[in-house]
Amino acid sequence: MRALVTPVFTAMLLVLCVCASQGAKAEYRLDSGDVLEISAAGRSEVKHRMMIDPDGNIMVPLFGEVRAAGLSLSALRAKIGAEVLLQLVEARPFYIYGDILKAGAYPYQPGMTVRHAVALAGGLGAGRAGMFQVSPREVADLRGRYQTLKSELVKQQVRAAGLRAEAAGKAEMDLSDIDQASAPADLAELIKVETQRIGTRRIEFDRDQQHLKTAFKLANEHVEALQLQQKHDGDASRQQIDELKRIIELSSKGLAASSRVSEEQRATVLIRSREMDTVAKLALARQVREELARKIEKVDERRLMIPQELQEAIATAEQTKAQLQSLREQLILLGSSGAIAGNNERVSPEIVIYRRNMQAQTRVDAQEDTSINPGDVIEITLNLGNMNTVPGN
Repeated sequence: MRALVTPVFTAMLLVLCVCASQGAKAEYRLDSGDVLEISAAGRSEVKHRMMIDPDGNIMVPLFGEVRAAGLSLSALRAKIGAEVLLQLVEARPFYIYGDILKAGAYPYQPGMTVRHAVALAGGLGAGRAGMFQVSPREVADLRGRYQTLKSELVKQQVRAAGLRAEAAGKAEMDLSDIDQASAPADLAELIKVETQRIGTRRIEFDRDQQHLKTAFKLANEHVEALQLQQKHDGDASRQQIDELKRIIELSSKGLAASSRVSEEQRATVLIRSREMDTVAKLALARQVREELARKIEKVDERRLMIPQELQEAIATAEQTKAQLQSLREQLILLGSSGAIAGNNERVSPEIVIYRRNMQAQTRVDAQEDTSINPGDVIEITLNLGNMNTVPGN
């Protein structure tokens, strides 16, 4: 007997809860799909269950067809008469379809919200399309790729932040573009490494600049010294040539010995040789100075490359974000939205409830915590195109 009574009692209790929960707002109105239990007064052991048909009617034994849709339970009892006992044992189901895994009709329970309905329907997914046939292993691979790309995106964003700081000559990075709440656990280490890189590159730049400037200064002084030496050598060479001419003229007149001419010729050759040596040294010194000047320019050019490196880092981050978006949509459609949810990242679908009141149907824009009624038709839509993966640069 207990096995027979308990289910009926439980169902009646649930229905009473439905009626009680709505009593403060409005008395429960019967409609197609509600299941009633009817028995004759004094004959409670003889019971009949019947569902209100699509036209809103029920067939009462010995009474005939009765219109039930739109009436409260008490109004229907009054319409049939006191000789018939009437109970609501099963409320009509609600219906859910759209971007969920298992669309269909589900039994209503008191206090249900859209969130409960989505859970009963298997969660968010490609239930409408039914186009994805993938194995659990493939889903796991997609999740792994998503997490890997998410970590890679944060690395790229930290790199871009470091380049911005370096271009501005700052030691600290602006990390406002990074979603730190959903970033990988090693974010602090990534920031530390990038900060060290900025400091190291700045030290190397300053050191190279100072070294090259010092070398350039010395090379320039060397050039100036050789230029002065070249001038002295030129003056000495001209004087020696004039002296050689004078001695040759005196020798032709018999006023100077031929040995003196030879001595002056040797002196002239030595002075000219020293002059040419100075010219060669000056050319080499000038070449060294020019090379140092180019090296200084190259060090400056390295700093000028920072904007280009920053542009490349941003472009790479945008490509990674596009790949993440694609994986995100796939995971959502496969019912694996939990794999992509971070602390600040929620998959919020568009929810519409179509609710019939008497013969009229109303459209209700709902949220996940919106309460549902028996007979509600719930439409779930994932607007994937409006979902961002991670806050961008």
